[in-house]
Amino acid sequence: HQVWSEAMVVTPVVRGLLGIEVSAGGKKLRFAPQLPGNWDGVEARKVAVGKSKYDLTLQRLAGRLTINVTRSGPKVSERDKLNLTIMPSFPLDAQVRSVQVQGSNVNFETSRVGDRLFASVDFELRDQSAEIIFSYDEGTDVYLVPEIPAPGSGSKGLRILRSIADDRGLRLILEGVGGRSYQLFVRSPHELKETVGVGLTSPKGTAQLINV
Repeated sequence: HQVWSEAMVVTPVVRGLLGIEVSAGGKKLRFAPQLPGNWDGVEARKVAVGKSKYDLTLQRLAGRLTINVTRSGPKVSERDKLNLTIMPSFPLDAQVRSVQVQGSNVNFETSRVGDRLFASVDFELRDQSAEIIFSYDEGTDVYLVPEIPAPGSGSKGLRILRSIADDRGLRLILEGVGGRSYQLFVRSPHELKETVGVGLTSPKGTAQLINV
């Protein structure tokens, strides 16, 4: 295996998609997942942090995002306590209402990074596990089913460069092949309307479908 080739697959997944970062000599763990709109869950097992390993799970339901952090191995000692930063992303037009850690409401901060809204909470893991629940009003997520090119052929699929939803509407910057039509999936509490070059088709499950 070529480690320099594999790194450009592993690194974007671990640091970008999952936002896992260990620092302070194994005493701090950051989990800032940015999942595609059609992903409702993810697991990262045996994340090495210092001398310990942790399992991270995320489950997303309507208006509720639950993250569990579980340490494997012996009971946490006073010296091995872990500082956690949990920072999942949401669509820009979502509104985070509250965050609970182990059933108790805690303070949190929101910030915009690029075209995503992040809600952040910091705390010290004192037990073997912790459950963090984010309650929020749904926002607008746009995603597509990627086209896998045939061997030797160029990519003709659509790319979503930017997706910005606010009280003025949904604005997309897309890149594709001229003269082609593409289908996009939109999860949103708002009803979409047709416009020039954009048509609607029958919804598929919880997603609205648009053709561009």
